[in-house]
Amino acid sequence: MKEALRKFRNSRWRWPVVAGLSAAALLGLFGGLGARRARLEIANDIPIYTVGRGPMTISMSESGAIQSREKEIVRNQVEGRSTIIWVCNEGKMVTTNDLLIELDASRFTAQRSEQQIVIENAEAALLQAHEKLAIVSNEADSAVQAAEMKLKFANLDRDKYDQGEYPAARQQAEADLTMAREEQKRASGKLDWSRKLERDGFITRSEMEADELEVTRRQLTVANAQSKLDVLSRFEYPQTKEKLVSDVRQAEMALDREKRTAAANLIQAETEQRAKQSEFERQKQRMEKVEFQIAHCRIYAPTNGMAVYASTGRRNGNDPLQVGQDVIERQELLFIPASGDMVATVKIQEASLTKLRKGLPARIRVDALPNDRFHGRLSKIGVMPNLENSWLNPDLKLYECEFEIDDEVETLRPGMSCQVEVLVAEYEDALFVPMQSVVRVRDVPTVYVATALGTQPRAVELGLDNNRMVRVLKGLQPGESVLLAPPLEAASVSREGGSSNAPPAAGGKR
Repeated sequence: MKEALRKFRNSRWRWPVVAGLSAAALLGLFGGLGARRARLEIANDIPIYTVGRGPMTISMSESGAIQSREKEIVRNQVEGRSTIIWVCNEGKMVTTNDLLIELDASRFTAQRSEQQIVIENAEAALLQAHEKLAIVSNEADSAVQAAEMKLKFANLDRDKYDQGEYPAARQQAEADLTMAREEQKRASGKLDWSRKLERDGFITRSEMEADELEVTRRQLTVANAQSKLDVLSRFEYPQTKEKLVSDVRQAEMALDREKRTAAANLIQAETEQRAKQSEFERQKQRMEKVEFQIAHCRIYAPTNGMAVYASTGRRNGNDPLQVGQDVIERQELLFIPASGDMVATVKIQEASLTKLRKGLPARIRVDALPNDRFHGRLSKIGVMPNLENSWLNPDLKLYECEFEIDDEVETLRPGMSCQVEVLVAEYEDALFVPMQSVVRVRDVPTVYVATALGTQPRAVELGLDNNRMVRVLKGLQPGESVLLAPPLEAASVSREGGSSNAPPAAGGKR
């Protein structure tokens, strides 16, 4: 058909025929819209693709680098950013404990000197807290013992008065009252006798009056003794006993206060001691951390082997290790291959992960060995995306995959650039169309088929693609023609009614 159209356009009858067709079209406006579109497309020579069957290979090619399958990774253990002041030559054969890299440790040595002063101050504060705790403990014991003695003496004073002093004083007062009454009785008897003698004229009246005065005196002595006994029993005893009981209660409360005060002071002193102890331990740990940083500024070989810079063979724009370069904590610096087995590492886009599975065969070409081809198979698919260069394009997610190389080649070296072609699937007889022929209409893969009546949209079911051709499972037959440039307005119709220019996705791993 294309050849006939080409001959027709080159013939001298082209313009008369076109004019005639145009006139016929004007006269036949009642004709269908599909026929007019078909003639217009033929006139404009829209590119089409004839669907055919044949062998199809689904593969993907990515650039990568050769690495050792087993390797010792040497990382930077120094926190922050450090500067390299010495590094061994790449490719050097090293043995265990050989110096590989030396980092600038000047900032850590200055920190060590300052930290030593801080530790000494913390140790002095800790010793002071120890002594203060001992003093507080001693003072607490002394104060509690003094309060206990006061309580003991208060109890003794109460018991002494209640059981000794008061009974003795009462007994003495009662004895004084009894003696005063006896003396009064004797004085009264003597007065009676003196009165008889005075009536008989044996004694003078003045002698009798002296005996009367003695009786009066004895009466006053009795009254005074009775008054003392009453005061002792009614007032002095209750008052003194209550005071002594109160002294006991006050001594008990004073002892309780001293115990509580001693406990509070001890707790405070112990808390201060623990705080000083914790601060001292914290400062010691900081010193150990500084010592750790200083020790790890000199990085030694963990095993025997060849020293390979970690940046070698990586396509991330990092400069090779060199004196004066800054490195960060946990950064991979060197690799030491542990065996001669090699793998090819590549980064594959997230959209292509659905095509991959472990064990897929691969063909590997190494840039340094252009005449050789190696065979391998997919052995590892990254679980998480590699974010080394995510700052360049945050939406681009790359997953690191490894391919084991089946061939044993001594000339392979870590860091060599390579091209890996993964063979996802091979079909001996498949129906396929170019990927640009497929658009999504309402989220359904659709192609536009060229017919005698014009172009017609048709939904299709797709299989895998190789970034150029996509396998068609249902919807097309061999020999049909599809547009290589589907209408843009059709591709913009999405399920939500908005625009969608996303390429069609494969219908599954078939």
